[in-house]
Amino acid sequence: MARVLGLGLALVTLPGCVWYLPALADLRAGDDRPAFRRTAAMACLTGWSTAGTVALLLPVGVMWPVPCVVAVAGAAGTAVLRMHAGAQHRVEAREAARHWATPEPTPPRHGRSQGRTEQSCRSFGDGSGERACRRRATTAST
Repeated sequence: MARVLGLGLALVTLPGCVWYLPALADLRAGDDRPAFRRTAAMACLTGWSTAGTVALLLPVGVMWPVPCVVAVAGAAGTAVLRMHAGAQHRVEAREAARHWATPEPTPPRHGRSQGRTEQSCRSFGDGSGERACRRRATTAST
């Protein structure tokens, strides 16, 4: 009976690579991924490695309490890591929302909103802007 359960669990664990291989890639990426994704990836790998370990222990013929203890310990570790990843995600989402919040409205820092200023007239290096500003100033005053 234990061999059949072990074989069944091994057959379920092998196609689980759909989940544990991307989780392994997230861990290998390191700081390129957010902390909550790395923690969630650790949770995923813990769960699948627990299933694989139990699948190996069942056909060996050890007493039932051993695979049960391994399964419970792995499930508890997976749950704790997953809850920690959820908490990290909430903290990082709040931090990102604070970072991207709209700032207080302030007047523009450049002079274009009040029209041309002396500084914008002098922006040309050849002096042509300055001459044009003087011409505009003399024609506007007359």
